[in-house]
Amino acid sequence: MKVLFLTKFSEVENFLLNFTQKIHKALPLEVDVLHVVNSYPQVPLKLDGTIIDKCVDYDLSGLEKLQKEEQILAEEIKSANPFISSASVKIGDLRRIVKYLLTQKDYDFIFMGSHKTSLIEDWTHETTIDRILEQVDIPVLSIKCDQSHNVGIERIGIFHDFSSSEQPKKIESLSKLAKALGSEAHLFKFVKEPLSEEKRDACEKRMRAFATENELSNYQLHILSVKGSNEEELMTQHMVDEDLQLIAIPELHRKSVNWMFGKNLKSSIADHVLAPLLIY
Repeated sequence: MKVLFLTKFSEVENFLLNFTQKIHKALPLEVDVLHVVNSYPQVPLKLDGTIIDKCVDYDLSGLEKLQKEEQILAEEIKSANPFISSASVKIGDLRRIVKYLLTQKDYDFIFMGSHKTSLIEDWTHETTIDRILEQVDIPVLSIKCDQSHNVGIERIGIFHDFSSSEQPKKIESLSKLAKALGSEAHLFKFVKEPLSEEKRDACEKRMRAFATENELSNYQLHILSVKGSNEEELMTQHMVDEDLQLIAIPELHRKSVNWMFGKNLKSSIADHVLAPLLIY
């Protein structure tokens, strides 16, 4: 499977490389490492999102010097990790470069590091993972902290709407990942209020249909009422209770009062939940 690995050469990328290695042992990956040196907003860009070479109106020597220095770091990462196919450093606009690359190669995933944000940060600026999630239609795997204490990825939590208005969705990448890792799947659905027995049975039937469609033979079902709580808190609680090593979010809408105005649920989870996240 093909992976576009976004790096900033920070400590969190070391954690992500370690996690990538765990996946690669079970499911061989072809990884392209990319770092983008952000250009000045006024510098004109090519269609691929990189700067126009030898732009006479601006002094780009500082950016070009940084690019050369960081290309050395990228090559060191490639040399130390045999599963990495290429490593490049480009100058330009990250979003435009990523969007262009996705049209040129059939990537299955984007891997990237992220950091937990504060409420003030949520109000004042958009994070890199928020910007990436806005424009891509492939899953994004993110890591915020060291996961080396987990030897493998034995339990995957799948938080999904399991809507009654749709047929069970086949999610090929998630199915392949869970099968290759031999992971136990824990399927979670959020509801506003505790369900009646009849509605609970119907909900569990849809969850089992999803598991069957995605070839998840080893799984458990969890229906969680968010009354008096919120999705992020419940997710964190059950991540600990069920010892989940990866959380996958194929489709999820907020059931509680939206206390994070201006952020959708997936972006809020991406910015706040301290777990390896696979967000669709």
